[in-house]
Amino acid sequence: MTATRVIRQSDKVVQLQCTLGICYGNFKTINNGKFLHIGGQSFWELISRDRQLYVDLIEPLGFKAEEHDQAFKKEKANIHNRLTREFTIAYCENDGKIRWPKLVRFVSGNLPNRAIASPE
Repeated sequence: MTATRVIRQSDKVVQLQCTLGICYGNFKTINNGKFLHIGGQSFWELISRDRQLYVDLIEPLGFKAEEHDQAFKKEKANIHNRLTREFTIAYCENDGKIRWPKLVRFVSGNLPNRAIASPE
């Protein structure tokens, strides 16, 4: 809203339409008076004046994604292995059993570690 106000103060701006553009979706375009909420095919046509751009983009994007897929899968497996190792070291016995009290204290403990007085 601040950016809109500042831009409108310029004498060089003839028309300004703030827009929330979503790359995907098939919802109805809405102008709520503050900004235009637009998505999917309508968004791509707005920025390119090409009704088919949203379809034309998918094939090159697919090729680019495929190029990076193997590297992503390898890195994901490495991270999975590292996190499994860290979890095992911190929260498992040598035989593989989970130390549940230690894990629950880590996940849910939020009070200082002190003895709790029993009610008398």
